[in-house]
Amino acid sequence: MPQLLPIPLFLPLKSNLSYPKQKTSINGPETFVELVENANNYAAIKTGVNDLLRKGIYTAQNEYIYWYRISTSTECYAGLLCGLPSEDCSHPTLTTHEHVLDKRVKHFADYLSATQLQAEPILVMHENISFSDDFTMKIAQKQCTHCYYLGKEKHELWALDAEESQEAIAFALTEKQFHLADGHHRLASSLHYAENKQNCLPVFSFIVAKNQLKNDCFIWALKQLPKQSHLIASMKPKKPLEQASIEVLYGNQKHYTALTETGNAVTFLLADVLGFSTEDDVDLGEYIDYFPPTASLTTDFFESSAPYEAKFFYPSLSLEEIIRTAKALKKLPPKSTYIQPKLPTGLFIAPMRSFK
Repeated sequence: MPQLLPIPLFLPLKSNLSYPKQKTSINGPETFVELVENANNYAAIKTGVNDLLRKGIYTAQNEYIYWYRISTSTECYAGLLCGLPSEDCSHPTLTTHEHVLDKRVKHFADYLSATQLQAEPILVMHENISFSDDFTMKIAQKQCTHCYYLGKEKHELWALDAEESQEAIAFALTEKQFHLADGHHRLASSLHYAENKQNCLPVFSFIVAKNQLKNDCFIWALKQLPKQSHLIASMKPKKPLEQASIEVLYGNQKHYTALTETGNAVTFLLADVLGFSTEDDVDLGEYIDYFPPTASLTTDFFESSAPYEAKFFYPSLSLEEIIRTAKALKKLPPKSTYIQPKLPTGLFIAPMRSFK
């Protein structure tokens, strides 16, 4: 029975927003990305956002629950943009499916403490498809409150009125649980911050029906072979005909390691191939470089494992597999999923404030 909370937002004044001119790991409006990249500490980011507000580049909005839609020429995602109480953001009310690393959690919690800003919502999925379909049809008949163009993406916001907000709140109260799709470290950092402050805060969230989301997978590139690895023993020169498998690029040759009938590809890769325990919060950064499916990779990357020991190409997990994993209180290693949509950072900024 998750609660939904209205949230205040800082929104850009312009409707047509540009991407950064230089390569960056942050996807968002150029104005915000440049601010983050040029700031020498977290406090400078807060000062910079205040300056954007003072100059009218961003404007402060009252508290609302929103309906949010992202669309391109081929894709569309729509759901609720709101706050979830930090006290409701743990199992069983909100499930998670990936391990988090303590170092990153502390790092992001320090960012929240210094900036008091949530610049990117976590992505949450629910299983009530009929509500989402019906609400989409109802809201889409109205003109949106705010509309932004970011590259090839169109971002629309509808500020819900009192009746619409109550309908959304009533929907959430009838749901047994929500499931975190993306943003595990951001969620863990928000909870860490709230616990340290002994206060409850709205966690900035985009809540979407499971049938709208898509999962792809990273390419795992092995920098060094763990001593306990079973990689060499597990590799076969031919792909099994009737069994799912992980493709391994080793040297200039493709090999395959067959998956067991139970379990999933990333857990099998972590435990049965690399030899790590699934019970441990393993920081694989020492061993693995990750390449998202959106990365621009050359033909040579797929023809040789160099400069890596090996490269792994595994079948992506279904959303149903991810939900089953979360409900069973099991955890996947970081970078196990690449769930879309990938939300822009700094398009909508939620100032942090407690509600108790």
